[in-house]
Amino acid sequence: KNVTWKPSVKGVREMCDVCKTTLFNYHWICGVCGLFVCLDCYQFRRGGLVKDFADQDRTTDDYKWPYCSTGDQHLINNLMLAAIIPNTCLIDLAKKVHQLRVRWKIPQFCHQSDEIKGLFAQDDGFMNLQSSALNVAGAGRQVFFPCALCNNETFRWQFDLYKHYATKHFYD
Repeated sequence: KNVTWKPSVKGVREMCDVCKTTLFNYHWICGVCGLFVCLDCYQFRRGGLVKDFADQDRTTDDYKWPYCSTGDQHLINNLMLAAIIPNTCLIDLAKKVHQLRVRWKIPQFCHQSDEIKGLFAQDDGFMNLQSSALNVAGAGRQVFFPCALCNNETFRWQFDLYKHYATKHFYD
């Protein structure tokens, strides 16, 4: 399964909604209602472990898991694996990608210059990596991203161009 990255929230202790233990990193979440489940509770449910029936209430199922906001039981196949990441991790990754973009002379299409200023109020050199965004006129116009190192290689999405550079030209 793919891992969903979730930034940590300052001052909030992430807890399993089933057993109330603290979540440190990997956990399972419901994409519909946001239920957090620790790895142990997930494994217990996957293994078929059922808790005491004498304590049954109408807000939880046989496994003591709260019902989804849809009113149904949570199916473990529908849960997403999530990881808590440091707050600046995604910004650090964006800086590295933009450094590679400058190094390989890839034009920028992901942000307008005023968006960048708002996102990175404290400039630590990141603004110097930003080139002026191209003005793409016409709503129906197709934009393709050419590879500066390959002849006749173009990509419909900038993400695919970045992936191409990372996989084909990493050591160039």
